[in-house]
Amino acid sequence: MTHSDPFERCWLHFEQTHAHQRLSHGHLFCADDESRMSALQQRLMQLLLCRNQQKPCQQCQSCRLVSVESHPDVALVQPEKEGGAIKVEQIRALQAIAYTSAQLGNQRVIVIKSAEKLNHAAANALLKLLEEPPPGVYFLLQAQFLGTLPATVLSRCQLWRLYDAHEKQDNYLALGQIHAEDTARGKVFSHQATILEDLQALLTRQESACSLAAKWANYDFPALLWFLYLLHAHLIYLKLVQKSDGRTVMNTLASSFSVPVLFGQIDKINGIFRKINHTISVNQLLALENLLLGYHD
Repeated sequence: MTHSDPFERCWLHFEQTHAHQRLSHGHLFCADDESRMSALQQRLMQLLLCRNQQKPCQQCQSCRLVSVESHPDVALVQPEKEGGAIKVEQIRALQAIAYTSAQLGNQRVIVIKSAEKLNHAAANALLKLLEEPPPGVYFLLQAQFLGTLPATVLSRCQLWRLYDAHEKQDNYLALGQIHAEDTARGKVFSHQATILEDLQALLTRQESACSLAAKWANYDFPALLWFLYLLHAHLIYLKLVQKSDGRTVMNTLASSFSVPVLFGQIDKINGIFRKINHTISVNQLLALENLLLGYHD
């Protein structure tokens, strides 16, 4: 693994900053590779909680407990169900944990997975903890999108964007390859050719926004939005930098939309995500129709 690898760069900087006692208390990791993010998270927690001089030693009680996900000074918060939001009650429960003395040392670590799914009340409750964190408490937030996170939360954390720059510049959609086909995102990603053809049919008036919305309603909604987010990011890149993708349908789509329209569609996608994460009821069919009509703006 070279230093050009974003995960390794993050680890080295984190390790050096910790050694010089300049590590901030709040960190937000934006990554789409869940397996590598989990591996990095384990190393970071071992570094923070290790009780030996050479950190992480991998041998002390704290390091071993982190490796088996049983450390008493680690608190994990994530959506209670797939596709759900992180609720305010979950964040309020952290307040008692954060202000309780650590059991095995002087440090505590709070991990928040899928931080982009914090609902409005939960984000506000977390902000209070981030603004005045108890001594020795570190927050490790993970997110795949930043568009739904409040700017106030972002401003209280050191941001780490853990993407392979070369891979992402060549093709933003390559990020979808890390998801297994039996997952919701993997299933949508496996239908990318069909989705691109559907958009082309929409542009040529062979398909209406209403009929296409009904067709797309069969996909997992959050997974479809995730794919469309990546697609628009790639189309913007083609418009501004690369100019050609090597695929006729992708080049046709890129030439058919203006950059403001593509950014406008990303704003709509983020808006839908915010409603979902804030447990606001969303009519999937109407939301898709509105999104699809935006391509004709």
